[in-house]
Amino acid sequence: RRQWITEQLAAAIHTADIKSDSVKATFAVQLNELLQLGAKLRGDQDLYNGNTDNGLPCLLLMMSQQYEKQQDVITAGLLFQRADMLVNGYHGFVYEDDTTKISYRKISYFDQHAVPEEVDKLLAFKHAKRKSAFEKFISPKVWAPDDFYKDLKLSLLVRQERFHEALAVAEQMNPCFWRDNYVYSMYLTRKYIGSPDYLVPGETQQKKAYAMADKRAILKDIVLLSDSLKQAPQQAGLYYRMGNALYNISFGGRCWMLANYGKGANADYYYGIGWDEYAHSDLNRKYQAAYYKCEAAMGMYRKALANGQGQKELCAKVLLMMSVCDKDRAAYVKDRKLITGPVYDYSRRDGGAFHSHYLDVLKKRYGNTNMYAESKMMCPDVK
Repeated sequence: RRQWITEQLAAAIHTADIKSDSVKATFAVQLNELLQLGAKLRGDQDLYNGNTDNGLPCLLLMMSQQYEKQQDVITAGLLFQRADMLVNGYHGFVYEDDTTKISYRKISYFDQHAVPEEVDKLLAFKHAKRKSAFEKFISPKVWAPDDFYKDLKLSLLVRQERFHEALAVAEQMNPCFWRDNYVYSMYLTRKYIGSPDYLVPGETQQKKAYAMADKRAILKDIVLLSDSLKQAPQQAGLYYRMGNALYNISFGGRCWMLANYGKGANADYYYGIGWDEYAHSDLNRKYQAAYYKCEAAMGMYRKALANGQGQKELCAKVLLMMSVCDKDRAAYVKDRKLITGPVYDYSRRDGGAFHSHYLDVLKKRYGNTNMYAESKMMCPDVK
């Protein structure tokens, strides 16, 4: 009977109108009968003793993939989460189960496939009072708190540089959420987002700081910079600070967690066994220009230089930061449309140290500035 139902489902997934309510109702009956007949989901299996039956999880993963083709992200994501299978990509720690409330596994699919507006649909689905049998089946045992999903929407908006909308989402959330949950407090900057901090001499003395890990406060400063630039588009100093903010939310910056949930710490491990990993997922390929290649930050620095004629100390700082971005871009290697090797490696493949031409421009044009003199004492690259 289990085999027969599995065959019926596998056929229907590929041939029936899977978006129709009647087909979903049939799916619910068949899936629940499989459970009654002894089929198990991963969370119900004795994984540690090797007692596994992947039939039902594989079926749910197959079903998720078909709903993804139909562009039904909510259904596809919830089925993917229900299947809870190891796939070629990073979706959180495999030992966490469906009852963990704050976990990347709760949002990973939507982080990698959804757009901000679809997170609103996910929250509406969560709070729907009347769910069909199919909707009840695909729902997680324990939902994440609303603020975790809102933070996901915020992150998606930040990647698209829709900072005003991201701030509006942050203002709907508990201001202590980032202090108390996940690992935000470890990776959200406490120093002013518009400062390069230790990367530029004299910037570590910035007095402005954030009292706690707080995306709301950080976004307020980014929005303030954005609005100020519209009012005073010739201000080189504003472009410099906005460039710093955009650098800080890139892969190499102090506040990368404003835009992402992980940094690919296991890149070498996964690459070594032929698996993709978080840092090189389709998610980050979408945003590689700003996140890995610092193109958004570089655009601001170029405008700072164009409007900073006569401000030698400022232009020297800008060029130093452009050399930092240049390093990060050089470390991002693409080969055969796939990324190979470590992302954050400042050495060239031939073994020589990377040298940015922006440092040559800095020395030639602003070698007589105080900033350059201090940089030579602080920074081996400049020296």
